[in-house]
Amino acid sequence: MSDHKEETINKENAHPKVVPQIGNSAKSMTMDKDGNLKIRHPVAVEEHQQIQREEKARKILLSALPDEHMGDFYHMIDAKDIWNAIKARFGENIESKNMQKSLLKQKFEEFKISEEEGLDKVYDKMQNILSQMNTLKIKLETEDVNMKFLRGLPPSWSGIALILKTKGGL
Repeated sequence: MSDHKEETINKENAHPKVVPQIGNSAKSMTMDKDGNLKIRHPVAVEEHQQIQREEKARKILLSALPDEHMGDFYHMIDAKDIWNAIKARFGENIESKNMQKSLLKQKFEEFKISEEEGLDKVYDKMQNILSQMNTLKIKLETEDVNMKFLRGLPPSWSGIALILKTKGGL
């Protein structure tokens, strides 16, 4: 006889970082209405890929939202629901599009790089602004974008920025 006592895992006694394993693979877990953890049944490859695509779509949609709107959409599980809610809130209003355009133009004009920021983060920040502008069909000349980036560099980069500005062909 074993001294091991059967115990149901629930919210109160579950260890959050412990993942039950059978064999060599971690098992996917879910919670029922009573708060008890249950092991999900294995899924087919196609189902798994569909779940991954759904999660990726949801993450992409949520990452595109401004931080102040994140709370309004984060609770939605289905990417299609998130997309429909975003379209309902932001999509059809011409005034909001014009406001977004002017805010993005202002963000672009005020683009500056601090000494603490790494060049890769700054590049990503600029790409994010440009991507949003492209989505709203705001056209910019490549040379204007490059010059804005160079002008936004911190003083420690002034020598390199000067060389790039005078070299031409940006």
